Amino acid sequence: MQDTKRFWNNVAIKYAAKSVPDEAVYQKKLQLTQQVFNEQMKVLELGCGTGSTALIHAPKVAAYVGTDISDKMIDIADEKLAQSEYNNLTFKVQDIADALREHQGVDAVLAHSLLHLLAEPKKVIQDIYNTLQPGGYFIASNVCLQGPLKLLKLVLPIGKFLGFMPGLTFYGKKDLNKWLQQSGFTLLEQWSPEKSPHTSFIIAQKN
Repeated sequence: MQDTKRFWNNVAIKYAAKSVPDEAVYQKKLQLTQQVFNEQMKVLELGCGTGSTALIHAPKVAAYVGTDISDKMIDIADEKLAQSEYNNLTFKVQDIADALREHQGVDAVLAHSLLHLLAEPKKVIQDIYNTLQPGGYFIASNVCLQGPLKLLKLVLPIGKFLGFMPGLTFYGKKDLNKWLQQSGFTLLEQWSPEKSPHTSFIIAQKN
């Protein structure tokens, strides 16, 4: 865990300076997400990074908590929050297990570009299901490392050792859908951008 935290702390400033790769794709994900939001909802975001998405969504819900393992990322998120007018948004340095344990019964959990960075994505999906209240939503943009992207396995050990790559878990869309079903979720939405077929944006609901 310390290696993971160190990696994201080291890249936090560069990460914050990067622009969204595809603004149209990002806007569609925001739109799809906000279609299930309402003003009474309590939302938890895992791996919120520097808080850009949280700041967009917060006005649409009652309470929003963004968490990340990187204190440097959260420092930047807090700086952005200080320049806003939102009093329903909080950022916390927390790992996934602690965040889910503390925020039992939320209405939605967001986890964007996160599952492929975890050692046990299947278990985390189940933990998210258990955290949500009945009828709650799991919303995630996923990088499915399959096909040609599996070549990353060849350089991953060296990249991790040198500190310029995080740990990665390789899975496909079929794996993701199976994990969701096995956890008890109903898949409401699954969308992949035409230019990024390895991305799978999903909205799933707890039964």
